[in-house]
Amino acid sequence: MTINTDDLLKKAALCIAEGKTAEATRFCQAVLNYEDKNVQAHYFLGKIALKENDFDKAIQCFKTAVNLNPDYTNAWFYLGKVFDQTNQQMKALDSYYQALSRQSDNPVLYFATGVALQKMENVEGAIQCYQMAVHYQPEYWEAYNNLSCLMRNTGQWDLSLDYALKAVSLQPENCSVLNSLGSIYKELGYYRLSLIHI
Repeated sequence: MTINTDDLLKKAALCIAEGKTAEATRFCQAVLNYEDKNVQAHYFLGKIALKENDFDKAIQCFKTAVNLNPDYTNAWFYLGKVFDQTNQQMKALDSYYQALSRQSDNPVLYFATGVALQKMENVEGAIQCYQMAVHYQPEYWEAYNNLSCLMRNTGQWDLSLDYALKAVSLQPENCSVLNSLGSIYKELGYYRLSLIHI
């Protein structure tokens, strides 16, 4: 019997988006019963496992996906996310670098790589990644915010202020961004301005 795998995968994607993981799993399994090397089905099962915090299964599924298709950027990215969430930073970095080698203009990949490098206290590498993130997505406020924090931690207050102001211009209602800016103003001696933002 012939089945329409594309239709089943579309249904699985919709179920994942709606949080219906059991139904999504059934659709993916139906695809794999018919076509056991379907890359997208393994990828979707990895995303489902990640949603359910089944990290071992997620790693297995994403690894299967990239083994079947080494150029599957999203699978490399999510594999990195799982390793990141399980504090396996070197493996996370390797996965992110694999993704970047296939999609070198993706700001989300640069941001994720920057976060991993920052956790490993590789400040210079993290800064470079965040700068690449805002290069490709100039409104990436999270990257500006992280750049501001890194510059602040390394005593580069003027740059920290510049990045904080950029983050605030993009997220003027965000409490954490405003508090960060207020702290910088306070450190620089602009007490009146700091009271406005803290």
